[in-house]
Amino acid sequence: KEIKQGNTIIQRTSIAESYRREIPDKKILSCSVLTEAIASDGTKQKNPRVIVEETETEELFPILPQVFFPEKSTALSETGVRVLTRLEAQDFTEAKLPWKTLDLYRDVLNIIGLRLKQHPSAKITITGTNNGTANESGNFALSEKRALAVKDYLVETWGISESRIAIQKRGIPEMPSNSQSPDGIAENSRAEISSKDNAILQPVSLKDVRRTANPPVVEILPEANAEAGLASWQIDLSQDGNKIRQYSGDGSSLKTVKWLVEEEPIPSTESPVNINLSVNDKIGQNARASQDLKFEQLTIRKKREEIKDDKRIERFSLILFDFDKADIKPQHISVLNQIKQRIKPNSKVTISGYADRLGEKNYNRELANRRIENTQKILQVPVQNLTMKPVGSDFLLYDNSTPQGRAYSRTVQIVIETPIK
Repeated sequence: KEIKQGNTIIQRTSIAESYRREIPDKKILSCSVLTEAIASDGTKQKNPRVIVEETETEELFPILPQVFFPEKSTALSETGVRVLTRLEAQDFTEAKLPWKTLDLYRDVLNIIGLRLKQHPSAKITITGTNNGTANESGNFALSEKRALAVKDYLVETWGISESRIAIQKRGIPEMPSNSQSPDGIAENSRAEISSKDNAILQPVSLKDVRRTANPPVVEILPEANAEAGLASWQIDLSQDGNKIRQYSGDGSSLKTVKWLVEEEPIPSTESPVNINLSVNDKIGQNARASQDLKFEQLTIRKKREEIKDDKRIERFSLILFDFDKADIKPQHISVLNQIKQRIKPNSKVTISGYADRLGEKNYNRELANRRIENTQKILQVPVQNLTMKPVGSDFLLYDNSTPQGRAYSRTVQIVIETPIK
């Protein structure tokens, strides 16, 4: 209103009127969140209960005692193996090795160096070879330098006495790869490590308790009704007050979120996982919605206390067949005899045979089958408990663009599943 004081007019406005001018009219903002699980077979389930199960797992990873050099090279730094300092070598243990074969291969010289320290009477022979092509043929000095590069690393980094390492040189390897193909030529430029002591080159055994989720995927389905327009959103997953996941985005990105439950951190208790959705609109308003997701922990201890069937899963790889060969080598026999002792009368055993990308697929399946049959001759698994899978090169186990990837693909994998009461 206006108030006249002398010749001056004063205009006053109420606080309520001022507030209405500064704050726009309230707009509708609401949200909701639902969950839907996706099982391994693709089926969906609303309002699921997720079971996290522990399973004892042991896997045997083969060692490939070969270091592959680029053509005309003798530099260890160009081979793809991991080179440690003396200080780093002091902290190296097999228990910390990755559960991936090609990643583990990068530490082949460190594994051998550690084992030579643990077995001070063991000796090794390093044989340098070349690919036999015009660029390397007859170059025995090149072959020797490759062997010496490996020796120098073991001596300088791991402190192995030179008297324990013999050096040999030759042209192409004694058991060469296909010298008519680029892949085979690349594999023949190498340094080979051999030892009469089985402890030096035996496979790496890694043990773990694996946790799997059933169902393994939970879809989080957020929805928002923002009359003024959605500005941002955030989904928080927490259990027992600890945040285990967070997803967020702007208003245009609100959509179904896929939670891969088996990725760490995995829910560790049977408390529900709280799924909280928070949305903000373009005029500063906020809305929230939440849902609880039920979890069950099927631990090894719990399964045994409740007298439920459990099983131990053991995976082994037999290293390694030579190119185009299915022969069981003497060092393989000792490994297979160890595996044989793990097989119980009620064990189910699967032997899968593989090959590299060289050669025709039909031939590689037949080659893989011969590798399986020769393995079974030693394991002698009862037929009713045995599954044989001659895969060949229909599925390549590893990246076959590298020499080590092709070498590791010439193998059999043995999986033993043994029920435990």
